[in-house]
Amino acid sequence: AVCFFVVFVCAALFFFSVGITFQLTMFITLFQIMSTSPLQIESHPIMFLFCAPPAAASMAWANIVGSFDIGSKMLLFISAFMFLLLCRFFWEFVRVPYTLTFWAYCFPTTALALASLRYSQEAMTNTLTQVLALVISVISILIVFYVFVSTLIATYKGNLFPFDPLAAIPEH
Repeated sequence: AVCFFVVFVCAALFFFSVGITFQLTMFITLFQIMSTSPLQIESHPIMFLFCAPPAAASMAWANIVGSFDIGSKMLLFISAFMFLLLCRFFWEFVRVPYTLTFWAYCFPTTALALASLRYSQEAMTNTLTQVLALVISVISILIVFYVFVSTLIATYKGNLFPFDPLAAIPEH
């Protein structure tokens, strides 16, 4: 039983390390994209996917070590920082017509909400963390609800899958 536990922890640390390596690459890529070229409006939702890995890693690290320690907190704060950076696209989210890529907003905000809830459970005496977790959770719920209703409306109108010239298969 102890041997299995050691193998499990070592495997978890290995995959966690690989994930952190890829996250560093993604973090650099995000800042290069945001600072050097204007983004197409269609790619704004996809940029929010950069927030999900550190939030999920925060919860994974807490499960590996058994508590929400400083490593978990740092990963949560990295995710929150990236979320705040990308909040500058909020008006495009409201202004742009619905596309299926809007679902890319849901997972990162939910992962951030779950990680912040886990953090607030560890810091039970701190009201600020509980309020922040509640606010992030409400934002996540509102985003999921908005995207869900928008999907239903687009389905009802028959334009859930509009013609996309970038994805279209040319006829030969």
